[in-house]
Amino acid sequence: MSTITRRGSGALIGAGLLALAGGVYPRPSQATKQKPPPRKPETHHVEIRRFRFVPAQLSIRRGDTVEWRNADFAPHTATGKNGGWDTGKLGRKEAAAITFDEPGHHAYYCVYHPHMTGEIIIAEEN
Repeated sequence: MSTITRRGSGALIGAGLLALAGGVYPRPSQATKQKPPPRKPETHHVEIRRFRFVPAQLSIRRGDTVEWRNADFAPHTATGKNGGWDTGKLGRKEAAAITFDEPGHHAYYCVYHPHMTGEIIIAEEN
């Protein structure tokens, strides 16, 4: 045997051993995928000013909280049109928060000023 042949044989034997060992270790596609850490709920803010909800439409995720703060001189509420939730009366500089868990569109208004409307949109999670 020549030196080249022996080295070639050694490479083939080494490749064979690596191929056998490859069956012991998971391939990258078979490796366990780690899930990202759970998302922490966020708090979103809606300011009530000049008889409007700002922003009037807000997209959030399930489990997030929305806080309404009244910057007007008049009292206001943020009340779900379906009657499922209500901040109660908010005087000047008062705030109230509600946590949302149901996906969908949640329309709301002010009980004292029904022309004031807003919407919270909660997307379905993938």
